[in-house]
Amino acid sequence: MRCGAAFVTVYNSGNADYCRHEVNCLMSYRYENRLFYDLDRLIHNPELRSRLAREGEKEAAKWTWERSVHAFETAISRILQGIPAP
Repeated sequence: MRCGAAFVTVYNSGNADYCRHEVNCLMSYRYENRLFYDLDRLIHNPELRSRLAREGEKEAAKWTWERSVHAFETAISRILQGIPAP
């Protein structure tokens, strides 16, 4: 996403934080066996490809080291204070 290319993936629980099907990527479940179909859509639909690439790059820009460090520090602080996870 950050490199400016359209993103096609399968759901793996970790990518649900930043992947939004039809918004910034094409995402399917493994059992759907849809990866080739989604790639084919991007090849034959330049408007979709451009839109997903643009939106994916916007989303990726939000995921900075600073944001990750802050989230980690917040989680550790909550654990040390005995505060349950949200």
